[in-house]
Amino acid sequence: MGQTGIQWGGWSGKVRLGINVRWDDVNQGTGASNVYVDYYYGTNAWGYASTETLSFNGGAVNYSLSSGTGQSVTTLIYTWHIGAQGTSYGGGPSWTFSGSTSPAYDGSAPSVSVGFTLPARPADPPSPPAIAVVNITSSSASVYCTAAGAENGATTTKVRYRVHRNWDGALIADLEGGYGGVNYYGLDRNTGYVAYAQSYNAAGWGGWSAGVGFNTLPTAPDAGAAPTVSDILPDGASISWAAPNNGGSGITGYDVQVATDAGYTANVQTVAAASVPKAITGLGPGLVHYVRWRAKNAYGAGAWSASTIFTTLTGAQVKLDGAWLKAKVWVKVDGTWRLAKVWKKVNGTWRL
Repeated sequence: MGQTGIQWGGWSGKVRLGINVRWDDVNQGTGASNVYVDYYYGTNAWGYASTETLSFNGGAVNYSLSSGTGQSVTTLIYTWHIGAQGTSYGGGPSWTFSGSTSPAYDGSAPSVSVGFTLPARPADPPSPPAIAVVNITSSSASVYCTAAGAENGATTTKVRYRVHRNWDGALIADLEGGYGGVNYYGLDRNTGYVAYAQSYNAAGWGGWSAGVGFNTLPTAPDAGAAPTVSDILPDGASISWAAPNNGGSGITGYDVQVATDAGYTANVQTVAAASVPKAITGLGPGLVHYVRWRAKNAYGAGAWSASTIFTTLTGAQVKLDGAWLKAKVWVKVDGTWRLAKVWKKVNGTWRL
């Protein structure tokens, strides 16, 4: 408990009045403090005896004072409890406490007046700020303060932001910045998160704000592995693949692309596929082909897969031990067996 110590008024004859103000300690978080005013009577006279009335801010009380032979006394004659008083960061409230007595038998009438201000309440940590989440992408988001919380006696200087996954509460990132906000990167796509913030001042970190939930955006599907080619014919083949990660949005279809060069610039054919496998037709016989695929959803088309290389059939072929092999065609000319020449059409031109 704090106190001022006795502050005396002037002597009136051989007596005087004094006031000591006491108050409950005012610390962080103290919303109110009880204040007490102690009134003292003092004399330096020997054998002094008197019954008088003390008048003060809160009323009046009677008291008796006596001092023995060879004594001077200081006596607490009354304590006025003025009650619990609200505290503030700026100090106050303030009072002027006064007191006086009725004239004693010897005509003395001491009085006293003391000014007092309740000490200022120390700063508390600031109240939580209000936050918003903006600029949300598939892998990032910005969290910033829309309103500062109450400073509670000291200027706030910085904010700490946190982002948690909203489905298991795992802490993803804990960043510190100014009141402008911070950016979070490396978030998982199509995932729910909750952002929080707290403010800091000279008294320390305040409490966390209410959480603000947000969801990162889906993306186009991922690229997949190279396709599988089967049922190869002179003019077509069957293409199969495994569905990729859909990027957080259902796959709406596929593109299959085939060409006769690795750069997909020659004899390019792109066909849409609703499901797997996809039959490709209209190819030239006996040619090397490259084929790839990609998935699509509401957010666009994903990247192309790696390519698979295959050659369409040409001429006479036989299947031996599961593999297609070129057959040698023999014809008898003038009684002699000879290899036949097989023509094929390449880029619009027939060639041997």
